[in-house]
Amino acid sequence: MKFTKWFKTFIEEKGLGEKEETFVIKWNGSTHLVESNVVMDLIKNCTTHEQSKIRETLVMIDFRNGDVWDYIKFLAECYVKEWF
Repeated sequence: MKFTKWFKTFIEEKGLGEKEETFVIKWNGSTHLVESNVVMDLIKNCTTHEQSKIRETLVMIDFRNGDVWDYIKFLAECYVKEWF
């Protein structure tokens, strides 16, 4: 199954698509606001290798009944640290 289809299904099943949130990330003396839908779009458009790792991590978190939303926030933090 293609990643984007799998990811869309995963997000829908977990009810994350309905949950819009703005993450507040402090980095390098600045405060960045990153919306959850932006992170979801970044995930859909990253490399195949990165998508594979994200999928593995999401499946592991879900299997252990962890909070997937925490991982989405972590990815938002990574985005800010990489680009700002």
